[in-house]
Amino acid sequence: MKEDRQLSPPREEELRDRKVRLGIDESSFRGRGSVISVTKLRRRKWLAVMPDDPQETLRQFLIKIPGSIKREIEEVCVDIKPAFITTTEEELPEAEIVIDRFYMIHDANRQVDEARPIEQEATRKPIPKHLFLKAEERLTDKQRQGLDHYLTLYPSLREWYRAKEQLRRIYWAESEEKARELLFSLIRCQEASDDTAMND
Repeated sequence: MKEDRQLSPPREEELRDRKVRLGIDESSFRGRGSVISVTKLRRRKWLAVMPDDPQETLRQFLIKIPGSIKREIEEVCVDIKPAFITTTEEELPEAEIVIDRFYMIHDANRQVDEARPIEQEATRKPIPKHLFLKAEERLTDKQRQGLDHYLTLYPSLREWYRAKEQLRRIYWAESEEKARELLFSLIRCQEASDDTAMND
């Protein structure tokens, strides 16, 4: 891999604060491929922009951070890609890994949308996609009635949809205590579900 200044480790003064929180993300640009960015979240400061090779490019950047600075990094927010998570866990073992809520909700929407055509194929009746992917509070009265109709007809799809909306409520909870309560409720519902896919 070609070395350049973008792979230089952050200067010590850039990570001097206690309780450092980093963000690692992938961005795509039309016609120009993708890049990996590393930011200091507390001050919203960019530390690096690198070529997109999640495993090696990110590893080379993290390896170059001195151990004394690594110990000050207590939290890293990453996207849902396994390569990002694995590399960060290996190179920053003392930091807590947090998945960006955008990717968690995006993945929840994906799972709902994968459950929808399964029910659709079984009944050979169309099930509109947009009703299940739209945030519940943004539904019109007519859309809500339509959604309730389909949720009554398809119990499995209802479970996936409610899990997705519960996940959204967790992220927008007014306190950590409330978020924890909602999370435990979601876990209990998934464990009690007859749909084995929800227990994975």
